[in-house]
Formats: sequence, structure tokens, C-alpha cells
Amino acid sequence: MTKRPKLNAVFSGDAVSKPPKEVQPSAPEPAPAERMVQLNIAVPETLRRQVRIKSLQTGQEMNTVVKGLLIAWLEE
Repeated sequence: MTKRPKLNAVFSGDAVSKPPKEVQPSAPEPAPAERMVQLNIAVPETLRRQVRIKSLQTGQEMNTVVKGLLIAWLEE
């Protein structure tokens, strides 16, 4: 049984009851991501343009495409 608030507490807003906070189970912290570094390569302008067009057509970022190719090359 809950206590009734006093009348002056109701008018001052102190009696507004807040629902109890629900305790959420804490999610496991994500593993720290590996630090990203930049890799600069020189390619002909036409090759870059072709890669850019192909990446736009497939809906992928150029970064993702090149990263995937490097990983595939290392796994050979």
C-alpha cells in the first residue's frame, strides 16, 4: 500500500511519482576495434574512375572493395 501525498506536495509537483527504473541487463562491451590507418596508392585516373563507377553500381564503397581484394589476396 502506498502513502497518499500531502496536498501541498501535490501542488508543488513534489508528489509526482516516477515509475521505478527498470534494471536493464548490461550488454557486453564490444571488443575494441583495431586502429585504422590510411593506405595511399597511385593508380591511373581511368582505373580510379572505373573502380568508382563499379562501386557505385554495386552499392559498395571503394574502401570496402579494395579492402576485400587485399584480404582475398592475402588468403591465397
